[in-house]
Amino acid sequence: MYEEVYNEEYVRISGELQKLRQDKSKIETGNVSIEQYKERVDEIIKVIKEQEGLLTEFDDKIFNALVDRIEILEPTHFVFILRNGMRVEERV
Repeated sequence: MYEEVYNEEYVRISGELQKLRQDKSKIETGNVSIEQYKERVDEIIKVIKEQEGLLTEFDDKIFNALVDRIEILEPTHFVFILRNGMRVEERV
């Protein structure tokens, strides 16, 4: 009888421990993601601050620093995926 209770509690506690380990891993991964996001935002701010005066023409350095990729949904509908993860939709 004691062995049965012990085994039931062992299984229950082991399950809880596994869930807590998974939760901890998710939290740690989230903290890394937040740090990476902050670094990317800081890079964008740095590029913008380095710009002198107003832009009068296309600047590929700024564009490449800000934009990770472009998704073309339709010939007149684009989505710019910025390096910080933001999405900017544009229709022309």
